[in-house]
Amino acid sequence: MPVTAKKKPIVVLDLPKDVPNLVIKSRTFVLNVTGNPLSFSTLDPIATIVGTNIDNLVSTESALENGTGKIGPRNSALDEVWENLGNWSGQVQILVRNLTSYSDQVNLIHLFGGRVKVNGKFVRAPLTLTNPSPGLVEMVKARIPGSVNEYQVSFDMGVTWDGEDLPATKLNTVTMGGFTKGASIFIRTRANMGLVKGVWIIESIIITK
Repeated sequence: MPVTAKKKPIVVLDLPKDVPNLVIKSRTFVLNVTGNPLSFSTLDPIATIVGTNIDNLVSTESALENGTGKIGPRNSALDEVWENLGNWSGQVQILVRNLTSYSDQVNLIHLFGGRVKVNGKFVRAPLTLTNPSPGLVEMVKARIPGSVNEYQVSFDMGVTWDGEDLPATKLNTVTMGGFTKGASIFIRTRANMGLVKGVWIIESIIITK
């Protein structure tokens, strides 16, 4: 569909206010950027720098909580991460405006890990995660007719991925159990059409139940 003046997708970061959820959301952006280098090769700062700044936020927050650090360094680290992600968001918005297809614009924002707002309304996300009951994560993936969905989970911030307990399926709602309260979980999914593999979309969640 051609882009018109009436339909302009906007990148929304939707960053959490609390540090633990901000950290996991920030790492999700980094994973999506590093996993799709052709789409995001021009982003500045590079993903490794943003990852280092997130690590610094984690360490300064931990020091603040255990009484070995002060709020000043933590706030500086927090501002750095916010600034990094804000810069990325602005640059992705420029990439979006350079695309001629509305669907390509929406897909690029989702590939980045952001939310899409069009004319004041949010477009449905390609993957949403919830923790409806103790130890359970429900994954809801946007339906793509004729596709088979792959789901994989990472317990180590996206370093390794395991799909043995999540076989490929045509189902768009999948529930997986056995998670520990307080754990930071990353889920990625892609829609495959025959031998053609889709691109991975990554989301994250902190288990609260």
